[in-house]
Amino acid sequence: MSEYKKPSSEKAFGENFAQIKPLMNDTQAFYESSRCLFCFDAPCVDACPTGIDIPLFIRQISTGSNDGAAKTIYDSNWFGHSCGQVCPTEVLCEGACVYNNQDVTPIDIGRLQAYATDKVIQGKKNLFLVGKPNGKKVAIIGAGPAGISCACELRTYGYEVDVYEAKSKPSGLTVYGVAPYKITNKAALDEMAYLQKQFDFHIHYNSPITSEKDLKKLEKNYKAIFIGIGLGA
Repeated sequence: MSEYKKPSSEKAFGENFAQIKPLMNDTQAFYESSRCLFCFDAPCVDACPTGIDIPLFIRQISTGSNDGAAKTIYDSNWFGHSCGQVCPTEVLCEGACVYNNQDVTPIDIGRLQAYATDKVIQGKKNLFLVGKPNGKKVAIIGAGPAGISCACELRTYGYEVDVYEAKSKPSGLTVYGVAPYKITNKAALDEMAYLQKQFDFHIHYNSPITSEKDLKKLEKNYKAIFIGIGLGA
């Protein structure tokens, strides 16, 4: 085993934390998506914890419908971009790809997912509509993936949503608990900003809920409370 050389410059340090799943460019995404067999009863879908219609979004990329691909992904997983980068795809969707049975490299599903979602995030594409207001308010404790996914879902049904976050930034585990060579803070926060813009929910930062009195106040002002305080609680 070669001896580890400690980085001696800012450039070398940055290279140590280079993305292990770098974003694809348009040519790479077109080529990789064109390799997909678009299986019927695709095993990759069964292996995906969130049930994303993987053959559909890959076909949409291959035919130039990137907005449609991103919509397909987000319809099943509100953190589609983050998951495309940090999910252990090699033991889930890619591990189930039929190409593995033919000694062929499986489709790079995670990077295709990250590609499609990054395109709409950076392009600020409006893909979703907030539901008709139903006059009900819900409080969410925690602005991590669970809390924000709940907020997005509730907004599609017309609920007004307030998120209470103890820290000064959102995204929970994706910002504070995932190594930057898997996903950068900027990428995680860009996705969060995109979702907040799409669904227009309010986040109260530096607002920990730490006592029974705090909870009683929320109970008085909201129809329901979702607690998504995460692994760090």
